[in-house]
Amino acid sequence: AILVKSGVFVGLGESMDELAGVFNDLYRSGVCILTITQYVRPSRKHMPVVEVVSPGKLEMYRRMAKDIGFAYVVSGGAACQPFETVFIGGK
Repeated sequence: AILVKSGVFVGLGESMDELAGVFNDLYRSGVCILTITQYVRPSRKHMPVVEVVSPGKLEMYRRMAKDIGFAYVVSGGAACQPFETVFIGGK
């Protein structure tokens, strides 16, 4: 089986309804692994951070995505780790 992964940055002013819509679109498109992580502005040339998303809110987003049906959802700092570390237990 082919595993399809996608990721979403949060903290750019998105609403819960927008996230739910994106999550649903991704799931219907065949994505089974989703990462949700805080957007970090790479430079002053890029969009500013609108909100520093709390760990509790990231967990709420993770639960929302799991309820939609994703097989694996990682939110927060672990979402930035390599695939092997997060899902397969590599180093």
